[in-house]
This record gives sequence, structure tokens and C-alpha cells, in this order.
Amino acid sequence: MQPRNMSMRGAVDLAAVKAAGEAAQKAEQARAVRARQVQQAEATGTAVPSAGPLIFDVSERDFEGQVVQLSAEVPVVLNFWAEGYARPRSSSR
Repeated sequence: MQPRNMSMRGAVDLAAVKAAGEAAQKAEQARAVRARQVQQAEATGTAVPSAGPLIFDVSERDFEGQVVQLSAEVPVVLNFWAEGYARPRSSSR
């Protein structure tokens, strides 16, 4: 409970500000790496490397290693389905 004479108006969560700055810096570094990859591929006449699969299957065994770790870096959308049921129409596979 906050004191009656104390207002939280104008308060700033410094941890959130720091996290947002770090996320922006990390995203900028990733864009720079991707730009260098594309530039190198164009200079050598090779195929531009893929950014990685956007949709992939995981099991209970590899869920933490693939999904949980990835979710610390970027937003992750989950689409659950079970054997014996048709795959959702939004799935690309």
C-alpha cells in the first residue's frame, strides 16, 4: 500500500526502458548481420541464405529448447493440434 501523500504519476519502470533499449540494439545487430549475408551472397552470386523457418513442428521433448528459448528473443505464436484431428487450415504444412 502506498502512502496517501505519494503519487505514482509520472513513474518510469527503468528495467523496462533498459530492456527495450537492449532489444532494439539486438534487433539492429541482427538486421546488420542479415544485410551482410545478403550483400555477400549477391557479391559472390550465391543464393541468399534463408532467415530460417517461420513455422516448424516441435514435440514435448524439444519444446523448451526450441520454443521457450526463442520466445526470450522474439514473440512466438503457438498453434496446438493433436494426432487424430485434422491440422488447422492456417498451418502451412
